[in-house]
Amino acid sequence: MGSGKSKVRKLNPSTISELQKNIDVDFTRDEIEEWFREYQATLRKGQSRLTMREFGEVYSSVFDGDANGFVRHLFRSFDMDNDGFVDFKEFIVGLCVSGSDKPEVKLKWAFKMYDIDGNGSISREEMSSMLKAIYRMISTDMSNTKADIQTIEELVVEFFRSADRNHDDAISQEEFMAGVREMPAILHLLQCDPAAEGDLQGPVTQLDSLDIDKESLPNASTQSKTSGAKMNAYKAS
Repeated sequence: MGSGKSKVRKLNPSTISELQKNIDVDFTRDEIEEWFREYQATLRKGQSRLTMREFGEVYSSVFDGDANGFVRHLFRSFDMDNDGFVDFKEFIVGLCVSGSDKPEVKLKWAFKMYDIDGNGSISREEMSSMLKAIYRMISTDMSNTKADIQTIEELVVEFFRSADRNHDDAISQEEFMAGVREMPAILHLLQCDPAAEGDLQGPVTQLDSLDIDKESLPNASTQSKTSGAKMNAYKAS
């Protein structure tokens, strides 16, 4: 990812121990050490933590569209203490949570992604904003933008009609988790995998025909715990 990288440091054994005690982390010691090397290789000279800039470079190198909007939301989900940086511990936890094959863990992460202001519920505007950010990132043909945006708005309306059980025009975490089981495309779109881009071209214009098993939530068995395989770009950079 360019020159001027930080000098590689050794990973403190206590950091490995702390991460392995985290209920959300299921990486082995060797995997944690491997990711530490990748993490260090991404940092610029003098850096000790990732900034949104590095996240942006990774996603821009993988997707042809504008990844800036999605990157801001993903970075927010990794930056657990909201200090504007992602340290190595946050990085590992973020990878494991976003790539978890445990439905409840994955759904809580997805809810956090959609709950942009972090107030504990999802508004129509927040869901629309997230879906539009995904669309701009994966879309290579902007000729049908107006129609595609209309389809996004229709998806939001349909999800709220199905999931907003108490009709307060906001989706709680409980409502979201139940609603995604009825409309798994809401979760599936967050997992846009460039390795499977052929299956995701035009997802916004074909949302109602997405081939997803509604009896079981999507899992991360093909994602290598890397948030839809997008983070594999670290290894390629």
